[in-house]
Amino acid sequence: LLVNVAAAAVAGVVVAIVLILLIRRKTAYIAQLERELKILEGGDLHYQITVRGSDELASLAQGIDDMRRSIIEREQGEAAARAANHALVTAMSHDLRSPLTALIGYLDLICGGKCDSPEQEKHFIEVGRRKAYQIKALSDKLFEYFLVYDTTSRTVGLEEVDGRELLSQVVEEGLFDLESGGFQIVREGVCPACRLRVNIGLFRRLFTNLFTNVEKYADHRAAVSVGYAQEGGGLVVSLCNRVAKDSRRVESTEIGLKTCEKIMEDHGGRFEAVRTQDGFCARMWFPVD
Repeated sequence: LLVNVAAAAVAGVVVAIVLILLIRRKTAYIAQLERELKILEGGDLHYQITVRGSDELASLAQGIDDMRRSIIEREQGEAAARAANHALVTAMSHDLRSPLTALIGYLDLICGGKCDSPEQEKHFIEVGRRKAYQIKALSDKLFEYFLVYDTTSRTVGLEEVDGRELLSQVVEEGLFDLESGGFQIVREGVCPACRLRVNIGLFRRLFTNLFTNVEKYADHRAAVSVGYAQEGGGLVVSLCNRVAKDSRRVESTEIGLKTCEKIMEDHGGRFEAVRTQDGFCARMWFPVD
């Protein structure tokens, strides 16, 4: 009996010691987490929270560390957006001021009756018209910037359309303009019959941006190819061209390509810009019904 009592007592002591050690360990971990949280509260978000074990405390610590990382990523994104916004406002204010000042000057001359002849007045009107279109183009770029960098949630109204009919209309219009500008067009494949859910206005802007890039940067001596293919349960439309040597020195913010990527994202699709040493290819994947 005494042996049993002694064994029970020893077992109780051992259990108590183990519990005390476990409690002290957990208490020390809680104290450590408290100290690390105070470091985060002090503004040092790059301090990594210690994750130890696989119990509820470890899960809590992991959640805190994940939140820390997400805050850092959000702040980095906001900083990049602020920098891009500042750069855009600076560039736009400079670019808009020049044609706007010239347009006002020509209008003042016309309205003030300071033209020496009807021919000069006609010339001033034509120059003012070009300046107005230049301002419009810059304002379109401003719209594209806000489309790309707008971080607020928004809903894009989509409607179901005949994909073959819409693509044939929009793409062929752009290809016709390129052919009129001296480009040789190679058509690869035929758009299959399909149903697409699109915002027609954004859809047209997507291809307008791509064809505008071709006009600016493509080599007129090489053919521009457009192709259709079925891939992964969706429709792939590709537009490829060889890049003119002179255009490689032209600085670009690539806001047009970022706009294309954003538009495809809004349509539940994907946009990929593939660059080689001499060429460029844009690939768009559309989900089809």
